[in-house]
Amino acid sequence: MVSYSGKENSPVVLFCGAAHYYIPEPNTEHGPANDLQVEGRKAYLKDRKGFVEKAVEQSHGLYEALMAAGASVVSLQELEGHPDQVFTADASLSLVDHGSVKTVMSHFSNEERQPEVDLHRAFFDSVDPERSMIVNPHNFEGTGDNLYDPFRDVFWSGYAVDPGRHSAAHGRSSKLAHTFLRKTLGVPVVSLQTKKPFFHIDTALGALPRGEMIVYPGGLENFDEKGFCEFAFERYGLKASENYIAIDKADAMAYGANFRVFGNTVVMPECSQKLQDQIKKRGYDVVTVDLKQFIYSGGAVHCMANRIDEPRIDGGYVQEENGFLMPAL
Repeated sequence: MVSYSGKENSPVVLFCGAAHYYIPEPNTEHGPANDLQVEGRKAYLKDRKGFVEKAVEQSHGLYEALMAAGASVVSLQELEGHPDQVFTADASLSLVDHGSVKTVMSHFSNEERQPEVDLHRAFFDSVDPERSMIVNPHNFEGTGDNLYDPFRDVFWSGYAVDPGRHSAAHGRSSKLAHTFLRKTLGVPVVSLQTKKPFFHIDTALGALPRGEMIVYPGGLENFDEKGFCEFAFERYGLKASENYIAIDKADAMAYGANFRVFGNTVVMPECSQKLQDQIKKRGYDVVTVDLKQFIYSGGAVHCMANRIDEPRIDGGYVQEENGFLMPAL
């Protein structure tokens, strides 16, 4: 059912290849799941075989980049009829807290994606039967909409006012799911309303492990930049001028906020040299991967690499003076 590649004790990500990836026909009642799929569907219909071949090539490129960055990659079996299975971040969320591993299973707004949850559950049952698996009764979409920030020890979580298949392009998760997540995992949750077409929080916001934040303000509804900076930086003794990286629409549409970090390496989709330089200036190494075929469906690195052994940093790396070690430069 799965294959494993990587070194022992390295970060483990759940991954799925793209042999059965495609852009599905829009829902007859509600239309496409997100605005990006309109052009993606056209590109797919123009050359179905070539489209999938390119997706497989790009997926393999990401796989290699994750491995080179130090991740261990567990690959799910690829099943026909589940094109969004490649976005493994969306079907579950996992956190390791004091040796106890909990996985919260998703409850998709897009009902057609719900079978992916069963695939994740079957995977965890087979490889880690002792893992605690929890069902969130509210609309909830895994690590795609709930991004753990180890510097602050909080979840940045996206929500929509009226989540459902009818409004999937605006957002996918319920705010009630955030309360459930906080009570279940004991981690504070910062709720931010997503804005069309940035339907998951990880498409508009990303957290770097030394406290920097990459944010597209236009992807968040009624975004209070001053209040955000006060909460995200000033209360932690950080200067917003040094740690707040606001990106423009072009980089946002290239999914520049949708990345994964392994040690000191940021793996991200192709974006502007300006954004890459801003990240490098903070002391990180940057590796970019062409994922245009997947951006057509509204996903990139963070969406396609679900870390299933995410360690909770109780209190966050910010408590360096209390014995926590910050990630090294």
